[in-house]
Amino acid sequence: MRRSFRRLSSGRGKAGAYTSSLCCLVLAVALVTPGAFSCGDSSSGKEKEPGADGGIAPADPRFAVRLDTPEQFARLQGEQWAVKYLARVDGREPPEPLDRDCTFQDTAAYPVHLDFLRTFPVFETLDFEAYLAMVMKRASRVWWGGELRLFTGVRHPRTGLSGVIGLFVYSDGNEPLETEELVEVHRRIEGCLPYARGSLVLVGSDTEQAVLFREQADVLAAYGISVADHADLAPEVAAEAYSEGDAYGYLYIVPRGTPLRSGIGRRDLLIIEGASDPIGIVAGLVTALPQNVNSHLNLRLREKGIPNARISDVFEDQAVMALAGRLARLRVQADTAALEPANLIDAEASWRLRVPPIVLPPPDLDQTSLAPVAFLSAADAAAYGGKAANLGELNRVLPEENRVAGFGVPFSRYREWMQENGLAGRVAELLSDPRVDQDARYRRAALEALRDAIEAAEVPASFVSELAAMAETVFGPESMTMPVKFRSSSNLEDGARLSGAGLHDSARGCFADDLDGDAAGPSACLSDAERGALSAELERRRAELEVFPGRTWLVEIVKDLAADLTKERTVARALKKVYASLWNDRAFEERAYFGIDQQTALMGIQVNASFVLEKVDAVAVTNLSDADGGEPYTRLVSQVGGHGVVRPPDPTVTAETLTFRRAPDGTVTEVQVLISSSLSPSPIWSATRLEELAQLLLLSQDHFQAEVYPDIEPLQMDFEIKVTDDGRVAIKQARPYVSALP
Repeated sequence: MRRSFRRLSSGRGKAGAYTSSLCCLVLAVALVTPGAFSCGDSSSGKEKEPGADGGIAPADPRFAVRLDTPEQFARLQGEQWAVKYLARVDGREPPEPLDRDCTFQDTAAYPVHLDFLRTFPVFETLDFEAYLAMVMKRASRVWWGGELRLFTGVRHPRTGLSGVIGLFVYSDGNEPLETEELVEVHRRIEGCLPYARGSLVLVGSDTEQAVLFREQADVLAAYGISVADHADLAPEVAAEAYSEGDAYGYLYIVPRGTPLRSGIGRRDLLIIEGASDPIGIVAGLVTALPQNVNSHLNLRLREKGIPNARISDVFEDQAVMALAGRLARLRVQADTAALEPANLIDAEASWRLRVPPIVLPPPDLDQTSLAPVAFLSAADAAAYGGKAANLGELNRVLPEENRVAGFGVPFSRYREWMQENGLAGRVAELLSDPRVDQDARYRRAALEALRDAIEAAEVPASFVSELAAMAETVFGPESMTMPVKFRSSSNLEDGARLSGAGLHDSARGCFADDLDGDAAGPSACLSDAERGALSAELERRRAELEVFPGRTWLVEIVKDLAADLTKERTVARALKKVYASLWNDRAFEERAYFGIDQQTALMGIQVNASFVLEKVDAVAVTNLSDADGGEPYTRLVSQVGGHGVVRPPDPTVTAETLTFRRAPDGTVTEVQVLISSSLSPSPIWSATRLEELAQLLLLSQDHFQAEVYPDIEPLQMDFEIKVTDDGRVAIKQARPYVSALP
């Protein structure tokens, strides 16, 4: 049954007279200064003057009377992302300075109305019963009281806007709120919250009130008021999950078109337009743009069970945008994500449980020789690192045309070089400084200074000559003018418990640049064909940046392309770049996350021929399992040309993702292209070429299962693949696919 309107706000007739006298009676008993305000008949109140916060407001940090932006709302939020309000009742006149249309209290400082009110002299002795009379009781009510609460990931039932603000109105259970009263409080709040007029929904504070609001929903809709149940406000939204998990952190929102800055830490839930490899350890990640599922970043987050998802309209969610810096909980499941308010007690309990200390195996520092990877095996990881050792294992099992030749530089050479340059002492000094642990900004500056010192140190000519001699042995006489890649092979990478994906840097080198006696570019290893391809790409990217200046990642792409065309790429520089990257922010944070002693960090190097003008870059993960327990499958993520998959520099470029299974006879079956490449109009892998790759992957998988990691069951392997400029399929890296997920 619909409730009829009753005029309670005019103050006229017997009801009005009774209301006025009871109001004054209650306040005379409750207040120290009973004459501080009138309970008269004014329906509009005294004239107000514009204030400092964009509306009618005094300059008082305890409250605001108007909220024009999500940032103003966020400043006042308390737990549950709520802002408590008091709104003047028509025909009543509360005392100054709370006599404005709306009073939004600093809910973080004053979680309840009573604590807030008692900060004003006129209410110093206000007790709970008197508060109830002023807010809950119809006869004596001078304020509408309640709270505004953010609900992320919910679309407004009328306007369709993403992110809603729930309007909760307190009332006495014996005096249910009538439609006219709800219209009044809604309009009052809407007038004081102009930026969110299309986001307000009326929500019942308890079960009885929710039922009452549902009964009045049709009548309220005629006034432009939407009603929602708590069930309608469940914060789950459709999402593309890259890493499932449940985590707490403070929301760190990077606006669209804004580059990622330093300062992101393990207790930040990062919301950013597109993912990039420099992102270190975070509590959770949400992007608006798609991510490459097998990128280094995704591997790092997945192995720790850190939630990571794409929510395409996250920046359109006004509720989310009002939450910068707030404590939240992010839950990501297979195809949904939920962002919820959190309290510090639960967050701290979760943080304590997420610290899985790891002790690195002891290194072998007796090995000092450079060694061809053809002579290395898994047992040599203690001296040369897992990357170089596993490349040796690949070369033992793959056909010759599918191998990647190279050599390893052992940990002992890093330690020796650091000691000779006085850099080992500098590392020890940095690690003993308590400010490194206590001050994130200081730590970043100290690590940057250490990296600069490493890159400025001298590399003895004898060391470069030794590297050149080994390169000639492995690659042949053309090695002096052949670009080579120096890749990190630290004691934190490519192991059974840690992948270390993307923590460190690789760098290109050219021995002829070290020997030409000058620092003038371009590199002597830059061929005419590569120069032409780089020049065309640079021109295309500059034009794209001019049209889309908001694509901030293009600035770095343009800078790198210009440098590749104009600068030398000495081997000494490449060596130091990789050594310095042991002290990247993200590598340091990774070791800290796992409780690894920073003093035990060592850098080995794998040197191989640099792939130039390659046709395809790809990553495959083998032996994956379906949720329904079906036969294991392989996921292959690929991109054409020189566009990387593991460290994609352009978040707008989508890689091809396909899956296939292994039939009982060993052939490929059930091939499914899940996502097409944005750069290729047709599938990247033909049936014949995919069959070739599959056999190589399955051969390698079986070898690592039987000979290298027999104790890991089931063993899933992560392989990096190239299709070279001459059409060969080459597998350049193998490591266990480490995951915190089943």
